[in-house]
Amino acid sequence: MIQFKCPKCGEVMEAPSSLQGQTLSCPDCKQTIVVPRVDAADEAEAAGAVGAAQLAPLPDPLADEDEVVRFTCSCGQPVKTAAEHAGKIGVCPVCKREIPIPHPS
Repeated sequence: MIQFKCPKCGEVMEAPSSLQGQTLSCPDCKQTIVVPRVDAADEAEAAGAVGAAQLAPLPDPLADEDEVVRFTCSCGQPVKTAAEHAGKIGVCPVCKREIPIPHPS
């Protein structure tokens, strides 16, 4: 079972591992939620996609706010990382889903 929170109302939810990546509705607020992947880095490595060493860490400690990329994961989590990671694949710090890091606008 995977335990996670609704990003809208904070309701704690559970879903079987077989539902990873699928959408559910929060029983409390009815928000549509994607069931998070438990260990996206391991899954990607096993599938031969992007190795864990190539994943960009999210979020990074940032000293210079001018070199920052800000975006939102599909789970609703705001993410901030260094602009040098733009174009790479990162892992959401909340849902652990792999997400592409956009280029600064």
